[in-house]
Amino acid sequence: MRATSAVAAVCSTLVLVACGTNARQQHSHGPAQQVADTVAALEHDLHTRNYADICEQVFSRDARTQAGTGSCPDFVRRGAAHLRGERIRIRSIIVRNGAASVEVTTTARSQAPVRDTIQLVFENGGYRINALGQ
Repeated sequence: MRATSAVAAVCSTLVLVACGTNARQQHSHGPAQQVADTVAALEHDLHTRNYADICEQVFSRDARTQAGTGSCPDFVRRGAAHLRGERIRIRSIIVRNGAASVEVTTTARSQAPVRDTIQLVFENGGYRINALGQ
């Protein structure tokens, strides 16, 4: 995937998806629960506008690079600027060989629900979001 189209996919999905990491609750050590915790963290960080945490704790190294590495928090801030009341509902989780795919429905105030897919990779001891809107 070209970097520009990857950045566009991340940006367009951030308009519809929420983010967060401080909400991580490791109730279970199983991979599916870890993936669900990362998605919950994504949502939480969007609610709290903790864009640095999204870039440092939720995004994978590749996603951070696609979002501009050092300018990643500004990139996420611009993409999420108009979001209010954002929610992510997990529909299904598939974990295979150190990667995961999560089918979700996202909602935000004044926006129609959107079905989407979040791709995650196992990196630095946990699952990190590698791509949104795949």
